[in-house]
Amino acid sequence: MIELVPAGLPDAPVLAALHARCFEDSWSEKGFRQLMEATGVEATLAHDSGEPLGFILIRVAADECEILSLGVVTSRGQGTGSRLVERAAHRASERGARTMFLEVNVNNTAAKRLYEKLGFREAGRRGGYYRSCDSLADALILRRDLPIPAWESLDNSSSVKTERT
Repeated sequence: MIELVPAGLPDAPVLAALHARCFEDSWSEKGFRQLMEATGVEATLAHDSGEPLGFILIRVAADECEILSLGVVTSRGQGTGSRLVERAAHRASERGARTMFLEVNVNNTAAKRLYEKLGFREAGRRGGYYRSCDSLADALILRRDLPIPAWESLDNSSSVKTERT
């Protein structure tokens, strides 16, 4: 059974190892530590019977959330990536974010399909953002609106007031 758990600084080696399995241009353990020490950054790990399957790293600033990295090494097509993104969206919304952004390689068909399914839409493009072997690829900037938490959407001005006479 896949379990999603918050990740902290002690998990930086696991995050770096997962990132290396997912991406050609991987981030170091030191890089993960530095990111996780930054204000507004949090990570979530996906485990199955203690085996790390994937992760998501987000940064929330003001009313925006950015997915810094998302990787799934096994069980692709089993919903792990979707669950990680939805958990991150929920956490970001709780922290006051109203919009979620990310960048995805224009050539990453599987990731683009996942993000589209989760409600992300193209908001822009960064030319030559990703380096792969001897070539450069554009990054699509994707955006998704986040729901306002129920407790925040309560309108105190509409509550019924009664007066004693």
